[in-house]
Amino acid sequence: MMQRLWAGQHRSARCVQQAILTWRTAVAGTVAASATIPGSPATGCHRCHSHQRQQQKQQTPLRPHLHHQRQPGVRLLSTAAKIGQKHPLLDVSEEVLQAQQDGRPVVALESTIISHGMPFPDNVETALAVEECVRHEGCIPATIGIMNGRIRVGMNEDDIHLLANAKEVTKASRRDMAYVLSQGKLGATTVAGTMIAAHMARIPVFVTGGLGGVHRDGHVTMDVSADITELGRTPVAVVCSGVKSILDIGRTLEALETQGVFVATIGRQREFPAFFAAKSAHMAPYSLPSEEEAAKCLHSHLSLGVSSGLVFAVPVPAQHDLGKDVDAAIEDGLAAAKAANVMGKEVTPFLLQFVNKATQGRSLATNIELIKNNARTGARIARSHAALTHTRRSYATTTTSAASANDQQQRGTRPPAVVGFGGAVCDIISKFHSDEVVSSSTNYGAVALSCGGVARNVAAAAAKHMRARGSGTSRGGVGLVTSLGADLLGDVIAKDAHAAGNMHLVLPQVGNARTAVYNAILDNDGNLKFAIADMTALDCLQATLLDDARVLQALDAADVWFADCNCDERLLHRLHALADPSTLLWIEPTSIIKSQRVLALDVWGQHMHAHTHTASSSSARVVLSPDVHEFAHILRELPHQSAHTRVDPNTADAQAVLNIVQDELLPRYPNVTWVVTLGPDGVVAPSPSTTWSETPTRYSHYATKPLTRVENVTGAGDTLAGAMLACAAENRASTVGAAVRAGIAAATALLTASV
Repeated sequence: MMQRLWAGQHRSARCVQQAILTWRTAVAGTVAASATIPGSPATGCHRCHSHQRQQQKQQTPLRPHLHHQRQPGVRLLSTAAKIGQKHPLLDVSEEVLQAQQDGRPVVALESTIISHGMPFPDNVETALAVEECVRHEGCIPATIGIMNGRIRVGMNEDDIHLLANAKEVTKASRRDMAYVLSQGKLGATTVAGTMIAAHMARIPVFVTGGLGGVHRDGHVTMDVSADITELGRTPVAVVCSGVKSILDIGRTLEALETQGVFVATIGRQREFPAFFAAKSAHMAPYSLPSEEEAAKCLHSHLSLGVSSGLVFAVPVPAQHDLGKDVDAAIEDGLAAAKAANVMGKEVTPFLLQFVNKATQGRSLATNIELIKNNARTGARIARSHAALTHTRRSYATTTTSAASANDQQQRGTRPPAVVGFGGAVCDIISKFHSDEVVSSSTNYGAVALSCGGVARNVAAAAAKHMRARGSGTSRGGVGLVTSLGADLLGDVIAKDAHAAGNMHLVLPQVGNARTAVYNAILDNDGNLKFAIADMTALDCLQATLLDDARVLQALDAADVWFADCNCDERLLHRLHALADPSTLLWIEPTSIIKSQRVLALDVWGQHMHAHTHTASSSSARVVLSPDVHEFAHILRELPHQSAHTRVDPNTADAQAVLNIVQDELLPRYPNVTWVVTLGPDGVVAPSPSTTWSETPTRYSHYATKPLTRVENVTGAGDTLAGAMLACAAENRASTVGAAVRAGIAAATALLTASV
């Protein structure tokens, strides 16, 4: 056979060399293996080994992965420097790379289920549904396959359809990968193949339906799946519904023990699941009560640096458990496979098709439901693991120069009591010294730089209030999710947050835009001549922020969430959907135009926008804090609005606003708490004795004392909101009256402070 190969009658020597070289590159990570083969026309005749190494060192580019062409249908980053070394045989989708850069969890998915595990169109529908299950849990799916001589990590829908409909797709396990890659064939990765690719791509969690293992009579035939040995050599967690029922489960567990593979069930039962059935009569070595405990185990396992993998076994949901009904079908299928001389890797798909037919489709339905359930469980494990991995930097400021490492660690380990979303802006105020302004020339004046933005102002006011009362030291203060660029002004805002002592940036950078800037030019009398606003960074305040594990963990810890309406409607809607009844969600309308984004919340009796068609089960209390102009605009946009719910912001007094809130809005929208600021006329809010944990029954007008001087009105409403929600975070049993008094005091101090 080898003589025929070298003679070129079956395969050329060059193909054999290419396969060997590709395999070394794929498994060992040898970047030095280039695309040209010694002895090919590109390199001339064969050379001595040392000469070949020298030539490769000279010719191999420092970053060979930058020279690979982009494959159709997948957007790729030009470099993987953002997440570390990228393997030269991997094509990782931009979504997966970006998620890894941002610290968001990624879940690997196999592709054999698409090509061999299910009939069309069930295979495509299931693959897409599984990806959606992963996304719903806040993770990014990465379906893995082989195309055009490359390992695709993060397949798109076109790729999935291609695998589902292609006539020739090779099941690619460890043994097969080099051949499939070198020949440019389509390959669907098995459990073993997906583990290899996931480990190369630095994805620690992989979800599948069921493991391969020792076949029945495997102790005689030596038919043992490569999944077993792969688990013994590749440190990836495999989330599955145990071992396929068609295998010898007992001997498979023994083989896993021999390979040093950690095996545990997830949930209350310790009995190892049998794919179609929740129980197999075989006990797993361990059981873990929750996904969080599984994530801790994975974290410790990877920290040890051992090379073996883990199996997290998830029983099939009870309503889809086939129990012993499937046993007879499996026995008949095994007999049919033996009669048809079906062997090796063809046995499993043959038996699955046979059992599906024998159970009249019930086994296929169970297969679909169990892998979706596994996807949800695996995503929760990945999310918890990512949170463990990134906890220290999640709550640490992006700038470390102003504090010691010990201080950073202490600050980073305390989750915040308040988490806010929205804008942070650098304000640059320039004022001429003279009334005479010379165009096309330098004019002298004063320039002041300060930090602003609605969410940033609210967060700073809340942090200041908590710091003054000592309540921010035990709970970690305020976490802010905003959009900062990797630039000097972004550093200014980060340092300002750090200087507060109990205010933290949950994410160091969001998107690639410049940090938002407001640049105002004032004349000598302080009147605005013109201004330039660069606010493109605020476009990054989107719902995808809630896919980040660091953000989700911060929200889990906080009692009070707030957002300004610089956030897009989908983000506001998802925040409300995530909030539970114990959460207080405070929304700052921000401006007249942006205030209508509050209508994305599912509290108005009907959905106002098409994208909010998914009903929210949240019963969290929502607090809206508009000024009187924003209040009037919201009223005009509300459903069921009438003449009784209209107000002229230029003429309305406190009593008119109070009557509308008390008589019209309270009965119609009981889950909305209103805090309407009226400028010098005070605030309309729930009655003083109302606590933050109960639904208001009465509203009151809180008057303010006249001020003899006002130095600066900018941010007064934000400051009032920040102090009030800080009071709510300190004690949900505290009264609204106490919070309003604290808010008015904080706003008054700002109004009268010298600038």
